[in-house]
Amino acid sequence: MTCVKSKNREPGHFVKNHNGLIHVFDPVYKVNVYACVGNKDKAFGLFKKYLRHEFDLGGERCRGKFFSLRFQDQTVGVVWSRDFLIPLIHECLHATFWVMDYRGVELDEKSEEAFTYYHSFLFDSIKSSYAK
Repeated sequence: MTCVKSKNREPGHFVKNHNGLIHVFDPVYKVNVYACVGNKDKAFGLFKKYLRHEFDLGGERCRGKFFSLRFQDQTVGVVWSRDFLIPLIHECLHATFWVMDYRGVELDEKSEEAFTYYHSFLFDSIKSSYAK
């Protein structure tokens, strides 16, 4: 397992890479998000091994998916994307909406910056964890 220390992050933020399953902990909203980027079989195996759940990752044309589930007495977000381009950006946006809704933040003119920063934070955390 590799722990990636990120620059310019809140104290307590971490990203861990469990053989390709990325675990992002956000200390601001106190949320855990797990992610896997790669083929569907690899993602399915990692989710089953580490999260102890089997998932329907969609049909052959599906390029990504976001869902939430109960894991170790908490609700966590789970992201799967076939690649680092549009599918990952798209699924991170779903995850962002879920985190904000989960923490009671409604999207409006006063909160839109929080949404955009969180989306960037999540995408960067996942993508940079694979680059190490």
